[in-house]
Amino acid sequence: MIEIPNPDVEYEWEAVASALFAQSGITSGHWRLGVKLSFGGITANWEETGTSLPTALVGMSGLALFKVEGPGPMVFDAASAGKKKQTSTKAVPKKVLAKTAPAKKAGRIKLI
Repeated sequence: MIEIPNPDVEYEWEAVASALFAQSGITSGHWRLGVKLSFGGITANWEETGTSLPTALVGMSGLALFKVEGPGPMVFDAASAGKKKQTSTKAVPKKVLAKTAPAKKAGRIKLI
């Protein structure tokens, strides 16, 4: 059994969309964030049952942005994405301000 530790940093979808907007030079409009997936299958030996079973594999192969007309699921407004109000920044070094919010604690994931 493989145990995956808690992540050190996690991002909300809005932060991902904001980073993609900045990287792409997008400053306005509504954009749907999509995830490109790859699918595959294998026959895996499952230790719990002692048998070989067909097993599906899903891999994330990329991200995509689609221009849309208005709000909807996984749609972000490029003009307002990532522009949340901050409190006083006088005592906070610039290096810290560039980082995302603290990681949320997630449970451990066990892969078999």
